[in-house]
Amino acid sequence: MRRGTFIISLIILLGMSFLLTQTYNLPKSLVPHVPGPDFLPRVYINLGIILCLILVVKTYRSQRDVTVSFPRLGMLGVGSLIMVTYIVIMKVLGYFLATFLFIGSLVKLMRGKNTSALLVSALFVVFTYIVFLRLFSLPLPMGMLF
Repeated sequence: MRRGTFIISLIILLGMSFLLTQTYNLPKSLVPHVPGPDFLPRVYINLGIILCLILVVKTYRSQRDVTVSFPRLGMLGVGSLIMVTYIVIMKVLGYFLATFLFIGSLVKLMRGKNTSALLVSALFVVFTYIVFLRLFSLPLPMGMLF
């Protein structure tokens, strides 16, 4: 597994480096000394590069081989299907209803209780409503039904 981790880490590092070069095509800030739209992606990508480098070094220094098993691999497929469905139904149902269903489905997939799924979904939707629509006045997809 050590070799596989090393190779995957290098592939992710190359991908992050490519994404970093793409951020230089983003618009710069119009106001001096104020971060622009290019700032936050660069922060996240640089953080990812640093973490990937740490993983490469730790993997290279490691002497032991670790066996990894995936007992619930089917859940990855179901989670991916839920995510694709979320993206598709957002155009029809809108952000709020689709997000409520998406988060509720993921909580149930992780074997959460019905009340937990409803509560987490509702709180997240209310939080995003307050922050994005009321506080920042950002448009969110409302869907064809609303």
